[in-house]
Amino acid sequence: MKQNTSRQNPMSIEAINERNLPFLTPRNVVAIYTVVHILLQMRRDLGVEAMLEYMETYLACLERDNPKFKKTIKMVLSLMDVEKMYRDAVES
Repeated sequence: MKQNTSRQNPMSIEAINERNLPFLTPRNVVAIYTVVHILLQMRRDLGVEAMLEYMETYLACLERDNPKFKKTIKMVLSLMDVEKMYRDAVES
């Protein structure tokens, strides 16, 4: 099956700017990119279980120090189709 190369990467700076998502600034994309690479390296070095444990502990700390995050993100996630996000990312 041939991939559609004309489709724009949904995480490219151009796509982010087109969607006008204020939280996905180029600076934030760099931060997200860095965090994803840290998790990837942790998965490679320590395994999936350790990576997930680290991620859950880090999230718990963020939520403890920023209680509004949890409520806000829960609301945002209720509006998102994470299965579609996964398919779009894997198929692009």
